[in-house]
Amino acid sequence: MLNFNKPLKIGLIGAGNQGKKHLEALFELEKESIVDIVAICDNNAGAAIKGVPFFTDYKKLLSSVKLDIIIIATPNYLHKEIVIEALNKNINVIKEKPLALTYQDGEKIVNLAKKNNLLIATLQQRKYNPLFLKAKEEIDKLCLPLSFSYTFTVDDNKNSWYWDIEAAGGGCWINMGWHAITSLQWLVGTIDHINLKWEIGGKRPWDYKTDHSATAAIIIKNKINGIVHVSCVEPKSEEIVINYKNGTLLLNRKILILKINDIEKAYEIDISEKELYYLQLKSTIEKVIDKTYNMNDDLQTLKIIINGINSTSL
Repeated sequence: MLNFNKPLKIGLIGAGNQGKKHLEALFELEKESIVDIVAICDNNAGAAIKGVPFFTDYKKLLSSVKLDIIIIATPNYLHKEIVIEALNKNINVIKEKPLALTYQDGEKIVNLAKKNNLLIATLQQRKYNPLFLKAKEEIDKLCLPLSFSYTFTVDDNKNSWYWDIEAAGGGCWINMGWHAITSLQWLVGTIDHINLKWEIGGKRPWDYKTDHSATAAIIIKNKINGIVHVSCVEPKSEEIVINYKNGTLLLNRKILILKINDIEKAYEIDISEKELYYLQLKSTIEKVIDKTYNMNDDLQTLKIIINGINSTSL
């Protein structure tokens, strides 16, 4: 059981691009006496921070430092072994998505967490974005969803492990598709059917065998049809549109437009990436503390992601 009366002892494994963003948020939370950063692990010794114990071996960190929560921000293929090690040492886990690279692995780690009365939580920035929360609050005023679309694209010109199918487990579908599926199931409902098409090759000057773009035809609640398109080679954009019998919801990271019975309202927000990482991490930690985080939601998202992969036509 976590102690609510003093700062939570937190460690970070993986201090690369994502890890550094989480560290910034952790330092803010440390100022508020919510957490105490007790250890950092990375294979690059240059990631060490003065005053914080540093490790290059995650097993040594997990064995020698008392932790309430470990945050994992390593390449995807390393997550499983770190998660299992942490759960077996009675440590709650907060990690970058996806939950796992296979549904079987997802079930295994969720069942292990439940057995040990622990939680494993994936970071979901959109669920803590004030505009997305506003959309969730207002959505009850709209009735009978009819169709939807979700587009999420980024122009990724860096040849990193994200392009390695063995390291990442997939390309844009497992990376950005995770956000799309999570958001749709949160805002619209459970996905019943998915048919995915991938595009591979020709868009970057290096060799890769993973998808750079993916389009999925999706059915929610056996009657609501929609399209999800994700890509890491197209200009950056993100937008959700949900059409209802009595109106429309349009949502991105900057604006929410609700049209209900021909009356239109717009909500705008200008929030920095740094603020979003802070809100995401603080909210996730709170859900771990009060044990309200639902691991089954992540398992359902993983199921849909894998079902999409299994339905893929190239």
